[in-house]
Amino acid sequence: MSGDYGGLSKDVFKLTMKGRSGNRFVDYLLTFRNLPYIENTGSWNNYWEEHQTVEWIGGDLQTFIVRAAELAGRPLIKYIHKIPLPEINFYEITDYYSRMAFLSLGNYITFDGEPVYLNKYAYNFGDFIVKGSKCAVMYKDRSPIDSRARGSPNRRLDEADLVLLVNKKSMEIVLLGEAFGDSLILIRWKVRW
Repeated sequence: MSGDYGGLSKDVFKLTMKGRSGNRFVDYLLTFRNLPYIENTGSWNNYWEEHQTVEWIGGDLQTFIVRAAELAGRPLIKYIHKIPLPEINFYEITDYYSRMAFLSLGNYITFDGEPVYLNKYAYNFGDFIVKGSKCAVMYKDRSPIDSRARGSPNRRLDEADLVLLVNKKSMEIVLLGEAFGDSLILIRWKVRW
């Protein structure tokens, strides 16, 4: 007995899902989780429309960011090789909320000892976290699993929060504390998503 039982066609090579975080940029960025990492991505004719990331072949964090922003309605193609570091893009796209944050008792604090709060006016989902050559995008607020809140949002940047990080294989969701350790640089978008 043969027939279509509602499964995927054998012609389907990749399957992706848009996220449900409530942040358009992050939701589109999540669609690239199953694509392989490709260093020095490009296209055969140097046109963005034919780029490996646009064609769902693969990419790196910069190209995933640019394509996700484009899908979310905010094209950033002219900044493709300048994201995410403000020193490179001359503060045109991003703006610092805090130059540096340090881990203290599980929470990240600024130079003046203030906790880094997550809200739409300061630092929020879709913003960048940088340390050296490593960059990630803030994905989800979580309190430590072993705390009384057991993983519920706590509106503070802490080592239990989740970030989207591209390694040498693909994009992963990882714990902020494991990915960056005790110090990091926070970069927030001037225009919120």
